[in-house]
Amino acid sequence: MLESFVCNLCPHRCNVDRLSGKRGYCRAALPEIASFCIHSGEEPPISGKNGSGTLFFSHCTLSCKFCQNYPISQYGVGKEVSIKGLGEMMFVLQKKGAHNINLVTADHYIPWVIEAVKYAKSNGLSIPILLNTSSFLNIETINSLEGIVDIFLADFKYFDESTAAFLCGVSSYPHYAKQAILRMYELVGAADADDTIITKGLIIRHLVMPGFLEQSYKILGWIYETFGVSVPVSIMGQYFPAYKAVEISKINRKLNHNEYLGVIQKATEFGFSGWIQNENCDINDKRKIL
Repeated sequence: MLESFVCNLCPHRCNVDRLSGKRGYCRAALPEIASFCIHSGEEPPISGKNGSGTLFFSHCTLSCKFCQNYPISQYGVGKEVSIKGLGEMMFVLQKKGAHNINLVTADHYIPWVIEAVKYAKSNGLSIPILLNTSSFLNIETINSLEGIVDIFLADFKYFDESTAAFLCGVSSYPHYAKQAILRMYELVGAADADDTIITKGLIIRHLVMPGFLEQSYKILGWIYETFGVSVPVSIMGQYFPAYKAVEISKINRKLNHNEYLGVIQKATEFGFSGWIQNENCDINDKRKIL
């Protein structure tokens, strides 16, 4: 067991010993899990027929004002778990038929995740490992995941520094997200959107925000300029005002249908493959773009 861990996993580079009682930006120490379950609400080739084996980690390296999981990400709801405990959760999910192990917001626990995956694989875990990430990670942290993570489900939230500063308080997010996504692609390549079940590759997710459609257009443009149409995109329309968003007039409303359709149309013009949500923005009904 580690006796100390000076943390510089994300671009905040807090440089604090998390095991000494000090806390950095994310307020995390040892891994904490809010829940683990079979989840059917991911993209179809991730959830498949049996579901994705999902572990929801507590805390976060960002502070998005609209976070829909804010009790977990911002208030730290969850219980501490050991490396062996994490591995055993993975076994349980595999036995239940999960198509993959889906690590949700595990960015600030990467060293423990790596050891848990090694433990699980040495004891018979055979399904792919998926990192469901905000993409706010240092390159060296991503490098440590080579041979550990098979699938990156990477958010690209904001394109402009001013928007990132306004919505999550971290103006540097776009810079680091671009670097991280590029490195993820180098490690695993692009996922195949036509696969029944994806076992390897990068998918880029983007949540469309009301009043910030230009961010969506710029992000789609960057993806196209960087990868062409090789990397599939998941365009999410499930936004609703939560957490601090209810106090911010610009984002204190749901996304309207025409806003969402405009972003989908832009993705279609570029020729992307990937997934969208139905007219009710039901996360359990992600449909293919093309």
